[in-house]
Amino acid sequence: MAKRNWRIAAFSGAMAVMLAATACSNGNSQDSTASIESATASAGSSATATGSQETKQDDGPMTKYDPPIEVSTIFWDSAPFKFKDGESLENNVWTREYEDTLGIKLKTAWSFFGSLDQYIQKLNVAIGGGDLPDFMQVMPAQYKQMAAAGQLEDLTPYYEKYASDFTKDILNQDGGVQLKASYVGGKLLGIPHIGSTIDSTPLLWVRSDWLKKLNLPEPKTIDDVVAIADAFVNKDPDDNGKADTYGLGVSNELYGGAPGLEGFFNAFHAYPGGMWIKDSSGKLVYGAVQPEMKTALGKLQEMYKEGLIDQEFGTKDGGKIQEQLVSGKLGMFFGQMWTPLWFGDGKKNDPKMDFHPYALPTTDGQPVLKQSGFPTGMYWVVKKGAPHPEAVFKLMNVSEEKGLGNSADSTKFMSDNGIEFFKYAPILVEPPQKNLKNHLLVTEALGSKDTSKLSLEQKSIYDTIVKYQGGDNSGWGYDRVFGPTGAFSVIDQYVKNNEVFVTEYTAAPTESMGKYQSTLDKMEKETVTKIIMGAASLDAFDQFVANWKKAGGDAITKEVDDWAATR
Repeated sequence: MAKRNWRIAAFSGAMAVMLAATACSNGNSQDSTASIESATASAGSSATATGSQETKQDDGPMTKYDPPIEVSTIFWDSAPFKFKDGESLENNVWTREYEDTLGIKLKTAWSFFGSLDQYIQKLNVAIGGGDLPDFMQVMPAQYKQMAAAGQLEDLTPYYEKYASDFTKDILNQDGGVQLKASYVGGKLLGIPHIGSTIDSTPLLWVRSDWLKKLNLPEPKTIDDVVAIADAFVNKDPDDNGKADTYGLGVSNELYGGAPGLEGFFNAFHAYPGGMWIKDSSGKLVYGAVQPEMKTALGKLQEMYKEGLIDQEFGTKDGGKIQEQLVSGKLGMFFGQMWTPLWFGDGKKNDPKMDFHPYALPTTDGQPVLKQSGFPTGMYWVVKKGAPHPEAVFKLMNVSEEKGLGNSADSTKFMSDNGIEFFKYAPILVEPPQKNLKNHLLVTEALGSKDTSKLSLEQKSIYDTIVKYQGGDNSGWGYDRVFGPTGAFSVIDQYVKNNEVFVTEYTAAPTESMGKYQSTLDKMEKETVTKIIMGAASLDAFDQFVANWKKAGGDAITKEVDDWAATR
């Protein structure tokens, strides 16, 4: 599976966990893993609202249009959607629900199935030419561009009147951070695709069966991580008499959901991967160019030199790391909560294989903040002058209630037998704390055996874990995500200890980011890779920082600091 570098990874990972659990309950573990990948693409689906005739506006979040109005939409995915026989983008479970409940006929303005870059290019052409549907989803840079060009409808009054209580609750579960960051000039010009800050925090995943076999302690410090990696490489943990196992998993992408080095750097109080932090004077600075990065790179360079990191990691992407995990050759990596679902086939290949999540190790005994980037990767917008701007909230209200609310039916509206119905919903947002809540309620039910408080989704997860505890290894991944000692047991402690650190910059890309960020990111990746592999000295980091500043970093920092001064 391709590594998920897109900023919506937190959301898509959360959605994938839910859908994968549904698939697992239907006995389809292959579709469970695929759900993680496809959920990333699904978040690119979008919608538009247009009225072919003037219709009297209703007074409530769920009141029905009479006569009906039409709502046109844009859909994107990396591959064409799967449908039941006779269904299509304009005739499916969601379109029928919208028409029955709201009197909204969903129409497709156009759709595109291909890479994200190609979709963005196609959307840019439409934006530049003014050939826009009334309601669509755009990337942050496009949001900023359209706002500056006066192409967007002010949604502020419509949010207050037409967003349901459940919709407002979802959009404010992070304290309203992402919603507030969506305001431009005091106006809500777009609805943020809310992501979860806690779901994207890094964890340390370690093969616990190898720890026990080699009589190693659980990792608490970076020294422990180094010792464990050394043992996993040099002490033949798989008992095959060959030196063919790897210590710490690293890919050529460096950052991301898995394997990402953010957790390793966090242990040194360093914050790369697009993070903005406050310096000692309170000004915002870019995490990847701070001195703590150099210290962490020095340790990674030592580990690589000692063979504790794959000597060919520079040519291997996340898919290759997945292969190492599934084949039972990798013993440890930093990754997000969903990763056991990513390589769950490894448990089929070797039932003895077991991974457990651990809190990030420390270097100095001080608490380690776990980084989380700003999770909003897209915005739903309504073009200026659209006849029914309020329709976007009505669509969202129905989507949230039927997909995730008290009346939700996941097998009808979300996923069933490998068909992912949630992709047809033009606007759908995961509650940021939903997965943590699922863990807490499922864990409580596992202890009490009382499932009366569980939703359909939670009951599905509960049943899967119970089956695993009874010897069915197909549910291993769900136990490692939601179970009593799973990923969310660690994340729950992150939250309770106030250790989740969200980037300090929480707005759309600045003008200079649009000009320079991709070049700066490439520069950072090349320098970090070379230093780890010993192709450049540790002091090359200092030259990188100087070059970063000259190549646009200083310009971006000034814009970020100017933004911070207005907060």
